[in-house]
Amino acid sequence: MFDFLLSFSRPPPPRYYSARKESSIQYSMPPRNLYDEGLMPIPMEKWPHDYPRMRLNFDILTVLMVFLLQAELLALMSTCRTLRLAGIRRLVNIGTIIDDRRFHSFMQYMHENRPSSYFHLKCLKIDIGRRSLPNKWVDDFVKLMREARFLSSLTLIHSEDFLRWDPKLAEAIIGVKSLKELIVSDAAVLTYQMGGKLRSSLEKLTINHMGPGYGHMDPSPFVSHCQDTLEELHLSLCDRPSMTMSFPRLRTLEIEACCRSHHIHTDEILGLFPNLRNLTITMIEDDYGGLHPLVEGLREMNIASRSDKPWPNLDEVVADVLSLYSLALPSRVHRLVVYRAVTEENAAKFAVVLEELRPTWLMFKTTLREFDFRDLPGLLPRTLDLTHLSITVDPTDSNIETPEFDTLLVLLRSFQVRYLDIRIHVWLRSHKSNGPRNLKIFLNNLDREKLAARIADINPSLEFISIEVIDSASYFQKSSQPDESSVLRAIGASAAQKVMREESFRPIIWC
Repeated sequence: MFDFLLSFSRPPPPRYYSARKESSIQYSMPPRNLYDEGLMPIPMEKWPHDYPRMRLNFDILTVLMVFLLQAELLALMSTCRTLRLAGIRRLVNIGTIIDDRRFHSFMQYMHENRPSSYFHLKCLKIDIGRRSLPNKWVDDFVKLMREARFLSSLTLIHSEDFLRWDPKLAEAIIGVKSLKELIVSDAAVLTYQMGGKLRSSLEKLTINHMGPGYGHMDPSPFVSHCQDTLEELHLSLCDRPSMTMSFPRLRTLEIEACCRSHHIHTDEILGLFPNLRNLTITMIEDDYGGLHPLVEGLREMNIASRSDKPWPNLDEVVADVLSLYSLALPSRVHRLVVYRAVTEENAAKFAVVLEELRPTWLMFKTTLREFDFRDLPGLLPRTLDLTHLSITVDPTDSNIETPEFDTLLVLLRSFQVRYLDIRIHVWLRSHKSNGPRNLKIFLNNLDREKLAARIADINPSLEFISIEVIDSASYFQKSSQPDESSVLRAIGASAAQKVMREESFRPIIWC
């Protein structure tokens, strides 16, 4: 990714502008490959007299660079000194160092453009993996960490393999004081040892453990040193954290596929993270299967251990039905994403969870082979004040030949939903799959516009409807008329994405 930096490291061949043709300036010798050759900046005094000078503020130029792709950024930086300087901030923060040759190119560029290059270096991502590292590479990395006084984000892919090559690598990272975000994947003993000695006050920390084959490790020593500054904590494949200290600034906690995560208790979460706003808990499959006989006991224990201290309302909770039921969170949730499908086995618990959390945004998935879609209206409490609803239906391998849309329409009568997202995902790898043939024909011939019109007639409060069938989406939005009436119109994907961004109605990737 950093090969292009060599283009700035050696004197480029001269370039000259030709005469102005059709209101455009052209090179008389256009470069064949911008990654191999640089372009000589043209002094202002040699520009054609009618060619406009650069009048944009320099800060505006640096912002515009963010929207450029790598090749586009290089092309723009090659035109003049002003744009070259403006692009440094973006250039040194993109790309991933994956081998010695690219790291050498990166270091050469950083050295020749100092101090500006080190000043603008904010993010660094390294993915060396199991490749061998020469001694000079290690020395250069130590120098880079010493000079990068404004480095705020560091990502280490295969961190354990990277740190194993030389102890100096971990020492160099420990010595950095400016880090605000650290992401480590495939972490193990060396990574945890380094994390406990960091001199930076981290605000965001992501730990992805190497997995059960390498033994589960408690991330608490890694996390404890930044308890006063940490705002986001993401743990994956670790052991259940056994922290005892409080994290007063932490607002986002994600515990994904961690061992024994079902032993986390409600009072423990409230005591450790008093200002928590976003909570994600997902389990490894073995723990999820073993939770069924324990769920009632865990729920009773969490309810009995509740303190008198009121819980803050949570902005978002992502978890499976059994985890939500056992935690018995004494808080209202603005946005609830139910991980794993709602089935006949957990449907009653799902209804209890909704009654307790009373979300205004609800996203969940059902599979028709494990749940009768016609039972859905009886599960959702009438007291819910839903404004955003996203339902994903998987009819694959079920006996049903057409999804029960009439049931969905009856369901919508009870709520003043403004934003509706319906997804029918038939997991078909080929046309020869085992899915019901009649169902495929029905879905392929489905008139989505008529379905959206029926939904809008039944629920006048709807402003936006998204209908996705087998990875093909259609979007509809109400627009006001001069006579103060409203009409449902189909809109394009770009307009729909804008609406969804404004409402933070992001899509959910189901596993």
